[in-house]
Amino acid sequence: MEIVDRCIDVALHGVATTLNKRDANIFRLAAMILRPRFPIQSATLLAVCDKYFQLHRDDLIESAQVVRNGWITSPSRFRDSLEFRLRFLLK
Repeated sequence: MEIVDRCIDVALHGVATTLNKRDANIFRLAAMILRPRFPIQSATLLAVCDKYFQLHRDDLIESAQVVRNGWITSPSRFRDSLEFRLRFLLK
């Protein structure tokens, strides 16, 4: 499953079946990106990654590092994809 799809799934359902350092940091970035237009879904994503980071504090990295690691290549394209899919699904 593509990472945008996983973010949307977690944002809508609040459950992440598997979560690792990469996914938790991407979900956190997605939550920050979505906060202005989709505050409920943003809060859901944050709650999921907060649970992960409570157990794995050293895995939390800066959002810019997510991009430097190549986990997200284009933050603006990531934002556009997230917002487009959420708008479509929440109609």
